This record gives sequence, structure tokens and C-alpha cells, in this order.
Amino acid sequence: MADQLLTGTTLIEDKRSEKGTVWSTTGAGWMATNTNDDDIAVDSNGTFTNQGAGDIEVVCPTDLPNGAKITSVIVYGDTANPTWTFKRQLSSAGTSETLATASMNTADTTIGEPTINNSSYGYWIDIANLSQNEVIYGVRIEYDT
Repeated sequence: MADQLLTGTTLIEDKRSEKGTVWSTTGAGWMATNTNDDDIAVDSNGTFTNQGAGDIEVVCPTDLPNGAKITSVIVYGDTANPTWTFKRQLSSAGTSETLATASMNTADTTIGEPTINNSSYGYWIDIANLSQNEVIYGVRIEYDT
């Protein structure tokens, strides 16, 4: 999907956004779905920590461009224990499906339905069981347009 740029008197093809684009967020981009605010902490470095006594579920909404083709998803944290899941929800029905999943600090490059369709779906990452004192540093999603 290359555009054309006019530089001076020369028309050139713009390929800057075709490959290797990245969307990322820090731990501050996450939110807990089933806990008290006292159980979580987001520090000045942008890390997200479960300070509660038990496991909590956390989610991170994503904002990816329509038509983007996801090539890799990874969630970074201080442990490999929790499993993250990249999901999409059919907006008209509320049903969801898993597109990618892996342990923390492990990338998944085998994305089911990798092309983003914002007309019909919403996308997010979920960790169902973030244990006490486990920390999320951030997320990186690589995609091509």
C-alpha cells in the first residue's frame, strides 16, 4: 500500500509503513478486571504489579490500524509463569476467540486470523492469572500494513 511523495520535482514511492511497524505499551496500559484498586500498582517506570494476596485477571486494550497484519506478539514481565492471550471480540455478538498465546517473555508468531478488522472486532491481550508480586513491563505487537 505504497503512497507517492513529491520531493522537489521527483515523484518517489513511499514504503515507510509497509513492513516492520510496531505497536507497544508499558505496564501502565493494563487494567485489572476483578480486583480492588489497592491490589495493583503502576509505578513511575510504567510497570504494573499485582500487590494483592491472590491471582488477578488483567487486560490490555490494543489500538491497531484496520488491515494491519500481525506478525508477532510478546508480553514482557519479571517472570515466565503467567500465560498471555491475544484475543478479538465480535462487536455485534460479544463472542471472543484466541488469536495468539504464549508464556510471558515469549513471542508468538503464529497468529490465527492475523489481519485486523476493526469494522467487526475489538482486540486486547488478557492474562487470566497474574499472581501476587508478578510484574508486567510492557507489550510489543509487530505488524505489516
